[in-house]
Amino acid sequence: MSNEVNSEIQELVSDHKSLRDDFKELIIMAKEVEVKCVDPDVPKEISTFLLRFWVTIEALIQKEEGTIFPLILDDRVDESYGDIQEVLAVHRCFEKELQPLIDEVLNYEVATKSCDLWKNLVERTRLFVEDLQAHVKKEDRFLKKTIVIFDSESIDELDLELELELEVS
Repeated sequence: MSNEVNSEIQELVSDHKSLRDDFKELIIMAKEVEVKCVDPDVPKEISTFLLRFWVTIEALIQKEEGTIFPLILDDRVDESYGDIQEVLAVHRCFEKELQPLIDEVLNYEVATKSCDLWKNLVERTRLFVEDLQAHVKKEDRFLKKTIVIFDSESIDELDLELELELEVS
């Protein structure tokens, strides 16, 4: 596989590490908010929601890093094609299912009287959501480009096979 592809995959893996680290911080902050903030405007069980959301994201990251990226690097895109389609579909679901939540988080107005921990959590969540959205777009572009390259190579091979059959006939 080309150096460019290797570089793009390394960048995506680096993004995954940053997202993991940031998400762990969010969960820790959420637990702290739940314990220390007595503000009635603060939603309850934020950390539980974040943990459930994280399980979904982590499973996807593990599929990408454990299966898809190694196959792409090994020039075996055909074996990862179904997994890539699945990841792209999950990304689309994230977009549809999480957009209302994302909009709410990004547009959430924290009351000036709110607990500082809560204010910090809301701001860090905004930053995380923006980073996650940017990462998903970058990853989608990479995966779609990989599929297009694979599809065009498959079409070229198919054309070659058809030409050979016609010449033999």
